[in-house]
Amino acid sequence: MPVGPCEACHAGCCRSFAVPITGADVLRIEREEGRAFDEFACRWADPEGRVARRMAPHFFFDDEPHTPFVICLRHDASETHPGTTKCGFLVEREVTQEQPLGTARCGIHANRPLACRSFPMKFNTTGELTVLYDVPQRGRKDEHPAYTLCPRPWRADEVDPLQAPQDLAVAKFEMEFFRSVALAWNRTPRAFGEFLEFLRLIYLNRVLASENRSTAAVSRVGISRAA
Repeated sequence: MPVGPCEACHAGCCRSFAVPITGADVLRIEREEGRAFDEFACRWADPEGRVARRMAPHFFFDDEPHTPFVICLRHDASETHPGTTKCGFLVEREVTQEQPLGTARCGIHANRPLACRSFPMKFNTTGELTVLYDVPQRGRKDEHPAYTLCPRPWRADEVDPLQAPQDLAVAKFEMEFFRSVALAWNRTPRAFGEFLEFLRLIYLNRVLASENRSTAAVSRVGISRAA
């Protein structure tokens, strides 16, 4: 499978960005990786909308009712680049003379979030074709070299033409569904400690025995298209 510039990269994208995750991402990582929610996820304050980027939903919680949060992967301190942070799932390798920034890999690559799967791609304006982002040189204003991004531009032949559109379509669907989840939660914001159980209630009721039961299921989990 094509890997592009990632193969020998220090993973600047996994260091620079707060990665928004969906409820589907949360439950998949829990189930497949055996990790508890609070080990890998957090609520990231986003008063200016820089994390959500008009794509991820904002959630509100009763301890800070006026602060919008995005559900994201946690960041931990970097060992190879002191004073910087990285995704908690990023596995770092030592800095060498050949690789002065080191190299790194995703520790849950098979179960990585949808936002990570679709990077650096997006749909074109008609939603019919996959196009590559123009990845900037840096992911943060911080001048630390750890926050530089792709070592070279991506090429179209480095993206799987069958898998990429599927990943984007699933990511779009799940993020739209998660926005409906946010609307349902934000009607009566509760403590962050109750959030995971709320997610489980909704996502475990997404598969119905028949279409005739859809109204009852929607009512039970408190989410609807009208939300």
